[in-house]
Amino acid sequence: MKKIRGYGQRDKSWGIRDWHGVDHWIAGQFQFKDWNCGLRKDYYQNKIDVSGYIATKDGTIPIRDVEIDIIDDDDKLKTPLITTLQMNKTKRIILKQD
Repeated sequence: MKKIRGYGQRDKSWGIRDWHGVDHWIAGQFQFKDWNCGLRKDYYQNKIDVSGYIATKDGTIPIRDVEIDIIDDDDKLKTPLITTLQMNKTKRIILKQD
């Protein structure tokens, strides 16, 4: 067995899923020089569930609130042009379509 030191992402999990119980969701994993985060915002049965984390060299804190603003193109797919994510009112990410 060989030890490996590095970063990874778990993208699979086991268990029963009710994929029809979620109306829609927004999820993302972001890595920057000084911090990273993983978040998910699920919309289902007129409820919103937020989960995730913000990690820095000082530690990890849970994401309790995510505000999402999306500006769509006027094409038939409504392609997102600019997406702004504000997490815990402290971290902000702006994603722009080229």
